[in-house]
Order: sequence, then C-alpha cells, then structure tokens
Amino acid sequence: MEKFNSTLLIDDDSITNHLSKRLLEKFSIANGIYTVENGEEALKFIVNYDPDFNTCPELIFLDLNMPVMDGLTFLDIYQGLTYLNKDKVVIVMLTNSQDEKVINKCREYGVKYFLNKPLTEQKLNQLFEEIALAASHREQVNLK
Repeated sequence: MEKFNSTLLIDDDSITNHLSKRLLEKFSIANGIYTVENGEEALKFIVNYDPDFNTCPELIFLDLNMPVMDGLTFLDIYQGLTYLNKDKVVIVMLTNSQDEKVINKCREYGVKYFLNKPLTEQKLNQLFEEIALAASHREQVNLK
C-alpha cells in the first residue's frame, strides 16, 4: 500500500490523539500525521493546509462525539468543500456507537470505514487491508 500524503486525527481526547498518532507513526502509513481536537479545528486545518488544497489529508480518522463541533457536523460542512483529489480522501469514523441512524448518516456522507476506539495494531492492519483492496478494485474498474 502506498503512503498517504498525510493523515489527520480528529478527537477531543488529547491522550487518544497522542497514542493514535504514535501507533500510526509505527505503521509509516503517511508522510505527515496531524492532530486536532474538534471538527472546527479540522476544517480550519484542511482549508489552510495548502493554498491550492493540493496536499490535504488523504486519510482522516474522525471521532463522532466531540465538543465545539462533532463528527456529523464536520461531515456536513466538509461535504461543501471542494479541492483537488477530495474524492480520494478516506474517512474512518471512530465510534463505539451502534446507532443505525448515525451509522447510516455517516454512510450518506461517504464514510465507508468504522472502527471502535481505541485504535490497535490489529484494527489498523485490517483497515489498511480493506483500503488497499478497495483501491485495487477501483484501479481494475478504471482499466476496463
């Protein structure tokens, strides 16, 4: 699997962000790993990351329940952003919620991956396998 340009962790728990960042660094999955503590900070980060949005995070881990701006509100506003390669961004929802309404709403926003917290090596291995498989499938479809 190719490295992502960058990864953005969005979680209101700074300890969770720190531990998740260290785990992702161990996987060497991205050239840069950044953390913010709510959806509002995440939107500012994305908009200000690069003037032409050329290198926005390609992998986003998004907590659902956060103060200031939660994950669903972030997704709602994020949908309105336009930038180069946005269609290649992978969003992973971090939640322990089993609420079907919430999960379906996330799917409507294009979220395909859901992980229960905390992140572990096993969960990340499985996630990256699924992402690689999906990317391989997309490439095969595009070649036809």
